[in-house]
Amino acid sequence: MPMKPPDPLAGLSASMQRATETMHKRHNPAGHMLGRLQTLIANFQSKMSEESEIGVTVVGGGSDGSFHLRQIRASDPDMLIFSGIDERGRNVQLLQHHSQMSVMLIEMPKIEEKPYRIGF
Repeated sequence: MPMKPPDPLAGLSASMQRATETMHKRHNPAGHMLGRLQTLIANFQSKMSEESEIGVTVVGGGSDGSFHLRQIRASDPDMLIFSGIDERGRNVQLLQHHSQMSVMLIEMPKIEEKPYRIGF
């Protein structure tokens, strides 16, 4: 049985995929940063007890700046939006430019019977 010649386009698909990913990172850096944050948060959260949940502290904020984290999303191309609940039970949102990320993950006492877990 004769052997098939190598397909000259075999590597083209993988190259095109890498180029697409590179362009996405360049033109949507907040989305890229969100993916990186998801990995870091999942790792941090995996080490917490059942009596606590993840929170964030805004570095350089005028007040306490801590809140219970409920969601992070990207508003491409440049903004990350952190949503949560502060110590008074108020809904809060932190709008952060991807190039000025200064958010500290913290372990906070849970505020409901079951600790809230960020799922991605």
